[in-house]
Amino acid sequence: MGLGGKRARGKKQNSWIRSVENEALLPSAKTLCIKAQLLNWFAERPGLKVIVYSQFIDMLKILERICGVEGWGSVMYYGGMSLDSRNKAIEEFALDERKKVMLASLKSGGIGLNLTMASKVIIVDPWWNFSMDQQAFCRVFRRGQEQKTEMTRFVVEDTIDTDIIWMQKQKQTEINQVMAEPKERTVMDLMKLFGPVGEDEAGNHFIITEDKD
Repeated sequence: MGLGGKRARGKKQNSWIRSVENEALLPSAKTLCIKAQLLNWFAERPGLKVIVYSQFIDMLKILERICGVEGWGSVMYYGGMSLDSRNKAIEEFALDERKKVMLASLKSGGIGLNLTMASKVIIVDPWWNFSMDQQAFCRVFRRGQEQKTEMTRFVVEDTIDTDIIWMQKQKQTEINQVMAEPKERTVMDLMKLFGPVGEDEAGNHFIITEDKD
Protein backbone atom coordinates (compact mmCIF):
# COMPACT_ATOMS: atom_id res chain seq x y z
CA MET A 1 0.00 0.00 0.00
CA GLY A 2 1.36 3.39 -0.94
CA LEU A 3 1.64 6.43 1.29
CA GLY A 4 -1.58 7.86 -0.14
CA GLY A 5 -3.42 4.67 0.77
CA LYS A 6 -2.14 4.80 4.34
CA ARG A 7 -3.19 8.43 4.68
CA ALA A 8 -6.65 7.64 3.32
CA ARG A 9 -7.06 4.77 5.75
CA GLY A 10 -5.86 6.97 8.62
CA LYS A 11 -8.35 9.72 7.72
CA LYS A 12 -11.17 7.18 7.52
CA GLN A 13 -10.27 5.73 10.91
CA ASN A 14 -9.97 9.16 12.53
CA SER A 15 -13.36 10.09 11.07
CA TRP A 16 -14.88 6.96 12.61
CA ILE A 17 -13.32 7.72 16.01
CA ARG A 18 -14.70 11.27 15.88
CA SER A 19 -18.16 9.84 15.21
CA VAL A 20 -17.72 7.56 18.22
CA GLU A 21 -16.84 10.57 20.32
CA ASN A 22 -19.79 12.70 19.15
CA GLU A 23 -22.70 10.35 18.42
CA ALA A 24 -24.92 8.18 20.60
CA LEU A 25 -23.62 4.64 21.03
CA LEU A 26 -25.64 1.47 20.65
CA PRO A 27 -24.86 -1.06 23.40
CA SER A 28 -23.20 -4.37 22.59
CA ALA A 29 -22.98 -7.58 24.60
CA LYS A 30 -19.47 -6.75 25.73
CA THR A 31 -19.99 -3.11 26.60
CA LEU A 32 -23.10 -4.02 28.63
CA CYS A 33 -21.16 -6.72 30.51
CA ILE A 34 -18.20 -4.42 31.15
CA LYS A 35 -20.49 -1.66 32.43
CA ALA A 36 -22.34 -4.12 34.70
CA GLN A 37 -19.08 -5.49 36.09
CA LEU A 38 -17.76 -2.00 36.84
CA LEU A 39 -21.06 -0.98 38.47
CA ASN A 40 -20.91 -4.01 40.77
CA TRP A 41 -17.27 -3.45 41.71
CA PHE A 42 -17.72 0.27 42.41
CA ALA A 43 -20.87 -0.42 44.46
CA GLU A 44 -18.86 -2.79 46.64
CA ARG A 45 -15.78 -0.53 46.89
CA PRO A 46 -16.25 3.09 45.75
CA GLY A 47 -12.51 3.80 45.90
CA LEU A 48 -11.60 0.86 43.65
CA LYS A 49 -9.38 1.33 40.61
CA VAL A 50 -9.72 -0.90 37.53
CA ILE A 51 -7.65 -1.47 34.41
CA VAL A 52 -9.56 -2.38 31.24
CA TYR A 53 -7.46 -3.85 28.43
CA SER A 54 -8.35 -4.08 24.75
CA GLN A 55 -6.37 -4.65 21.57
CA PHE A 56 -8.42 -2.02 19.76
CA ILE A 57 -8.16 1.74 20.27
CA ASP A 58 -11.69 2.14 18.89
CA MET A 59 -13.02 -0.03 21.72
CA LEU A 60 -11.08 2.03 24.27
CA LYS A 61 -12.68 5.18 22.84
CA ILE A 62 -16.14 3.64 23.21
CA LEU A 63 -15.40 2.65 26.80
CA GLU A 64 -14.08 6.16 27.49
CA ARG A 65 -17.49 7.50 26.43
CA ILE A 66 -19.25 5.03 28.74
CA CYS A 67 -17.03 6.04 31.67
CA GLY A 68 -17.84 9.68 31.00
CA VAL A 69 -21.59 9.06 30.97
CA GLU A 70 -21.39 7.09 34.23
CA GLY A 71 -19.22 9.72 35.91
CA TRP A 72 -16.18 7.47 36.25
CA GLY A 73 -12.97 9.40 35.74
CA SER A 74 -10.71 7.58 33.30
CA VAL A 75 -7.31 7.79 31.64
CA MET A 76 -6.12 6.36 28.33
CA TYR A 77 -2.85 4.45 27.88
CA TYR A 78 -1.80 3.13 24.47
CA GLY A 79 1.22 2.96 22.20
CA GLY A 80 0.23 5.90 20.01
CA MET A 81 0.60 8.31 22.93
CA SER A 82 3.86 10.11 23.65
CA LEU A 83 5.99 8.89 26.55
CA ASP A 84 5.18 12.05 28.51
CA SER A 85 1.45 11.53 27.96
CA ARG A 86 1.66 7.92 29.11
CA ASN A 87 3.62 8.86 32.22
CA LYS A 88 1.09 11.59 32.97
CA ALA A 89 -1.77 9.09 32.59
CA ILE A 90 -0.15 6.71 35.09
CA GLU A 91 0.46 9.56 37.54
CA GLU A 92 -3.15 10.76 37.29
CA PHE A 93 -4.47 7.23 37.71
CA ALA A 94 -2.32 6.70 40.79
CA LEU A 95 -2.90 10.03 42.56
CA ASP A 96 -6.34 11.27 41.50
CA GLU A 97 -9.13 9.52 43.41
CA ARG A 98 -11.60 10.52 40.70
CA LYS A 99 -9.68 8.51 38.07
CA LYS A 100 -11.21 5.09 38.59
CA VAL A 101 -10.52 3.39 35.25
CA MET A 102 -7.41 3.04 33.11
CA LEU A 103 -8.24 2.12 29.50
CA ALA A 104 -5.11 0.49 28.13
CA SER A 105 -4.11 -1.29 24.94
CA LEU A 106 -3.20 -4.88 25.73
CA LYS A 107 0.35 -4.79 24.39
CA SER A 108 1.50 -1.40 25.68
CA GLY A 109 -0.19 -1.92 29.03
CA GLY A 110 1.46 -5.28 29.58
CA ILE A 111 5.10 -4.21 29.35
CA GLY A 112 7.26 -3.03 32.25
CA LEU A 113 4.57 -1.29 34.29
CA ASN A 114 3.82 -1.35 38.00
CA LEU A 115 0.12 -0.63 38.39
CA THR A 116 -0.53 -1.86 41.92
CA MET A 117 -2.77 1.15 42.59
CA ALA A 118 -5.41 -0.96 40.77
CA SER A 119 -6.63 -4.36 41.93
CA LYS A 120 -9.15 -5.39 39.26
CA VAL A 121 -8.46 -6.14 35.60
CA ILE A 122 -10.83 -6.66 32.67
CA ILE A 123 -9.65 -8.24 29.40
CA VAL A 124 -12.11 -7.16 26.71
CA ASP A 125 -10.78 -9.29 23.85
CA PRO A 126 -8.42 -12.27 24.27
CA TRP A 127 -5.07 -12.56 22.53
CA TRP A 128 -4.05 -15.86 20.93
CA ASN A 129 -1.15 -16.16 23.39
CA PHE A 130 -2.50 -16.46 26.94
CA SER A 131 0.82 -15.27 28.36
CA MET A 132 -0.06 -11.80 27.04
CA ASP A 133 -3.19 -11.78 29.21
CA GLN A 134 -1.19 -13.04 32.18
CA GLN A 135 1.48 -10.39 31.66
CA ALA A 136 -1.17 -7.66 31.62
CA PHE A 137 -2.69 -8.99 34.86
CA CYS A 138 0.72 -9.17 36.50
CA ARG A 139 0.98 -5.38 36.29
CA VAL A 140 -1.37 -5.32 39.32
CA PHE A 141 -0.45 -8.67 40.85
CA ARG A 142 3.11 -7.98 41.97
CA ARG A 143 5.22 -6.82 44.92
CA GLY A 144 3.61 -3.89 46.71
CA GLN A 145 0.02 -4.98 46.04
CA GLU A 146 -1.97 -4.91 49.29
CA GLN A 147 -5.44 -5.65 47.92
CA LYS A 148 -7.11 -8.79 46.64
CA THR A 149 -6.66 -8.92 42.87
CA GLU A 150 -9.02 -10.28 40.24
CA MET A 151 -9.05 -10.62 36.45
CA THR A 152 -12.22 -10.95 34.37
CA ARG A 153 -12.26 -11.90 30.69
CA PHE A 154 -15.33 -11.48 28.51
CA VAL A 155 -15.79 -14.04 25.72
CA VAL A 156 -18.73 -13.87 23.32
CA GLU A 157 -19.92 -17.35 22.32
CA ASP A 158 -19.73 -18.38 18.65
CA THR A 159 -17.37 -15.52 17.71
CA ILE A 160 -13.64 -15.21 17.04
CA ASP A 161 -13.27 -14.99 20.84
CA THR A 162 -14.14 -18.65 21.30
CA ASP A 163 -11.70 -19.66 18.55
CA ILE A 164 -8.90 -17.74 20.27
CA ILE A 165 -9.70 -19.29 23.66
CA TRP A 166 -9.58 -22.73 22.04
CA MET A 167 -6.18 -21.90 20.53
CA GLN A 168 -4.92 -20.74 23.93
CA LYS A 169 -5.97 -23.99 25.60
CA GLN A 170 -4.60 -26.12 22.77
CA LYS A 171 -1.23 -24.42 22.81
CA GLN A 172 -1.00 -24.60 26.60
CA THR A 173 -1.81 -28.32 26.51
CA GLU A 174 0.92 -28.94 23.93
CA ILE A 175 3.43 -26.87 25.89
CA ASN A 176 2.63 -28.80 29.07
CA GLN A 177 3.12 -32.09 27.24
CA VAL A 178 6.49 -30.97 25.89
CA MET A 179 7.65 -29.84 29.33
CA ALA A 180 6.40 -33.02 31.04
CA GLU A 181 7.95 -35.55 28.66
CA PRO A 182 11.72 -35.86 29.26
CA LYS A 183 12.64 -36.89 25.74
CA GLU A 184 14.73 -34.92 23.28
CA ARG A 185 12.65 -32.86 20.86
CA THR A 186 13.19 -32.75 17.13
CA VAL A 187 12.61 -29.79 14.83
CA MET A 188 9.46 -31.55 13.63
CA ASP A 189 8.15 -31.80 17.22
CA LEU A 190 8.70 -28.09 17.71
CA MET A 191 7.02 -27.19 14.41
CA LYS A 192 3.93 -29.17 15.40
CA LEU A 193 3.47 -26.88 18.41
CA PHE A 194 2.54 -24.08 16.01
CA GLY A 195 0.12 -26.02 13.80
CA PRO A 196 -0.25 -28.90 11.31
CA VAL A 197 2.94 -29.67 9.37
CA GLY A 198 3.00 -30.31 5.63
CA GLU A 199 5.70 -31.34 3.19
CA ASP A 200 6.42 -29.93 -0.27
CA GLU A 201 7.65 -31.81 -3.34
CA ALA A 202 11.28 -31.20 -2.37
CA GLY A 203 10.78 -32.80 1.04
CA ASN A 204 10.83 -29.50 2.95
CA HIS A 205 8.45 -29.23 5.87
CA PHE A 206 6.28 -26.21 6.57
CA ILE A 207 3.57 -25.18 9.04
CA ILE A 208 0.07 -25.11 7.56
CA THR A 209 -1.87 -22.00 8.49
CA GLU A 210 -5.61 -22.44 8.70
CA ASP A 211 -7.85 -19.79 7.13
CA LYS A 212 -11.53 -20.52 7.70
CA ASP A 213 -12.53 -17.64 5.44
